[in-house]
Amino acid sequence: MKRLPALDALRGIAILIVLVHHYVPEQFKPPLFWSGVDLFFVLSGFLITDILLKNRDASNYYLTFYLRRGARILPLYWFLLLVFFLVMTFEPEMLGLLLPSICRSGRISPSPKTFCMRPGISGAIPGWM
Repeated sequence: MKRLPALDALRGIAILIVLVHHYVPEQFKPPLFWSGVDLFFVLSGFLITDILLKNRDASNYYLTFYLRRGARILPLYWFLLLVFFLVMTFEPEMLGLLLPSICRSGRISPSPKTFCMRPGISGAIPGWM
């Protein structure tokens, strides 16, 4: 599929929806502005399905697909891990090493298994929900 400007515009709209959802106070949010990430999932599904359908007759169908995806995703992934490692090594304060103090305060559990759980709630309810 050649690049479609309409999909780029839709991607831009999805970015704006996500930004508004996260940074605009609740009383000023338009309805349905929680759906920006859903829009990204739909766009991704559409584009990936198109790629797979166009190459379905190839003998190395999945191998080619995953190699191309890896070539796009893995370099950025390794670069971000490198940046994180360097920041943690030379400037750990930049990442806000407040976790031990937050855990001691009782606001979150220090256990890796229940790291994001709300205190006082049994069951698996993440703190961000």
